This record gives sequence, C-alpha cells and structure tokens, in this order.
Amino acid sequence: MSLKTKLYVVTAILGLSLLILTLRYTHTKSPILYAAVTSGTTFYHFAMRLLAGGLIHAAFHNRMVYTKKWFQEKPFEPALYRALRIKQWKKLLPALNPEDFHTKTHSASQLIQASCQAEIVHEVITVLSFIPLLFPIWFGSTGVFLITSCLAALLDAAFVMVQRYNRPRLLRLIQKQSKRGTI
Repeated sequence: MSLKTKLYVVTAILGLSLLILTLRYTHTKSPILYAAVTSGTTFYHFAMRLLAGGLIHAAFHNRMVYTKKWFQEKPFEPALYRALRIKQWKKLLPALNPEDFHTKTHSASQLIQASCQAEIVHEVITVLSFIPLLFPIWFGSTGVFLITSCLAALLDAAFVMVQRYNRPRLLRLIQKQSKRGTI
C-alpha cells in the first residue's frame, strides 16, 4: 500500500472517528469531548494536507515557472542548510508522489518543476497548520493547539527546506547538460 493510500485511509478513519465521537457527545453529553476535539484536530491536519496538495496539483500539474524570484536560492540558504545538515537527513522524509521525482523518467527541468510545486504545497500547509489556533475559542486548551500547530508547521518547513536545498543542484545539472548539448 502506497503512502498516499495509507494517508487517505487514516484520514477517512479519523473523519469517521470524529463523526462518531461528535454524535455520541451531542446525544449523551458523555465526557468524550476531548477525544472528539483530538480526533477533529488530527483529522484537520491530515485532510487539509491532502486537500491542499490535491488542489495545487490540479491547478499546476507540476508545471511551475522555476525561474520566478520566489523559487530562487536566497543568499543565506546554503549556510543554513549546512548548519541544519539537510544532506544527512533529507532522504528520511517520504514523498507522497515519489513518481514525480524519479530521475530515470523525468528530466532535470521536470524535477525542478515538481520540486517547486512541492515547495508551494508545503508552504501553504505550513500556514494552514496554524488554523487550529482558532479552536481554543470554543474548546480552550490553547497550549495543546499551539504545540500541535507548531510541530505540524515544523514538519512541513522541513519539506520546504529539502526542496529548496535540492533545486540549485538540479539547476547546475541543467547548466551542465546545456553546455554539453544533451538537453
């Protein structure tokens, strides 16, 4: 079973759990509100990621304009990535659509476009990870929502950094291929 399929299954289970717990709470007023809130928050984080990624993919189909300023390497990035040792841990992060990053079936240009799209997806998700900070208005427990939102945002920030770390290397590959006339 692919990672994508597993995420859809887990999201469906969380959604069903949220529905059951919410119905049980509203009908019996049993003390399961926190279980429902936990299930709901977890469901939000999973569903939001799948929805954001799906919508962005539907809009762009890995055809991002990687020459735009947003995607260009910033002067501070190489030092930051060395300090964070991204090269050592980047392969530990899974790809939802690993077929988008196969070097045997995609050109360097296609890989760069896919990396730009993945970066945008994770940047959007990073921002959306903080929406649960509105939940304490209704449920209290600000600390729990703050911790889960920050951890979720940090996870997605790691994916953004990996895409930004890899892109200059792919751009250098394109330049080498261009000089050799193999593009």
